[in-house]
Amino acid sequence: MSFLFDTGMFVFFFLYNLYLLDCGFNEKFLGLVTSAMAVGGIVGTIPAGIMGPGLGLRRRILLCLTLVTIIGSRRLCNQAFQSERAAGSRASRDPVH
Repeated sequence: MSFLFDTGMFVFFFLYNLYLLDCGFNEKFLGLVTSAMAVGGIVGTIPAGIMGPGLGLRRRILLCLTLVTIIGSRRLCNQAFQSERAAGSRASRDPVH
């Protein structure tokens, strides 16, 4: 199972780097993003290991899934709000014919 997860993460990181390059970011930014994800993974495993024995496996998985859902929904709402705001500011700058 770990092999499949690692293979999927490898493909994700590879395609994500290509996507960022296609968006116009340089290699220095790709290094910063990759290292930030690695540091975030390391920092996240410390509290997960500490709360492991106290919560139990099932509760930890439910907590993580709940947090991922909440944080992901919040990010999507923020992106939608920012793109709506950007579209509104462009419309106010464009002259009406």
